[in-house]
Amino acid sequence: KDPYQLSISLNDFSLKKIKGTNIEYRITDATKVEKNKFWAINYYWPGDKKNLRPGLDKLNKNKEINSDQTIERLVEFKITKKGIRLTRKKPIDLILEEGKSRNWESIVRFGNSGFLIATDKYPRMILAYIKI
Repeated sequence: KDPYQLSISLNDFSLKKIKGTNIEYRITDATKVEKNKFWAINYYWPGDKKNLRPGLDKLNKNKEINSDQTIERLVEFKITKKGIRLTRKKPIDLILEEGKSRNWESIVRFGNSGFLIATDKYPRMILAYIKI
């Protein structure tokens, strides 16, 4: 109901809450902030359904999505004086590999052309390039 992020001061290591955007599912990693904007991996594994009890996914273009479907996407945020907000850019939905969840755990910008993302699964780690 009242989403927030923690801001940590590098001067005295104090914490303060800043307003955030309510977004369904986990944020597993985020890129470096550039011009007050950054991208994040937004991930949902249906096996978490009992614990998470997901709500309405306002970002999903597929209105028939249900909590039995994996979500893997990149979303863009902007830091403003009022807090951290989603930008108006559409999320980048990742194509599922035979319907399997991959649990992307890392993301970095790759110049202006895209992103490198990676999983940490054993025994098969995946490194992928997402072109934008």
